[in-house]
Amino acid sequence: MARGKCPNCNQLVTELVIDAHIHGKVHPGRTFTCINFLCPNCSTVVGSQMDPTAVKNETINQLVQKLRPTG
Repeated sequence: MARGKCPNCNQLVTELVIDAHIHGKVHPGRTFTCINFLCPNCSTVVGSQMDPTAVKNETINQLVQKLRPTG
């Protein structure tokens, strides 16, 4: 299993703390829910990404809305 050291505290990172509900901006009119991955020793952000659960829910909601009969 690949493991690395935290760039801040230099401790071996064997697990991550997930900090959810961060807002990432693509441009001023569009934001996405994101998550940060934190070092468990010093809470330094070692990675970030769009929250896959929020993306999945948004996709499902849009599909349901488009498939819903109109009229």
